Amino acid sequence: VANIELFFKKIQKGHRSDLHHILNTVRCENADKLLKCGVKVSDACYDCGFSDPSYFSRTFKTIIGYPPSEAHKK
Repeated sequence: VANIELFFKKIQKGHRSDLHHILNTVRCENADKLLKCGVKVSDACYDCGFSDPSYFSRTFKTIIGYPPSEAHKK
């Protein structure tokens, strides 16, 4: 419980961008796994919590290092 309270206090003190980056990283890593299993890019986008495919593609490429359309080749 103490760790959760500390976590929320840090978020309240302006570390929201760090949380946002962590969340996007987890989402993109999950999307990468789905894409490598043959899931379509649009389905992976929505299944992992993104609502904008363009934003998903840009974020995925920044975090993972290649565009989502090339994940099945990796």
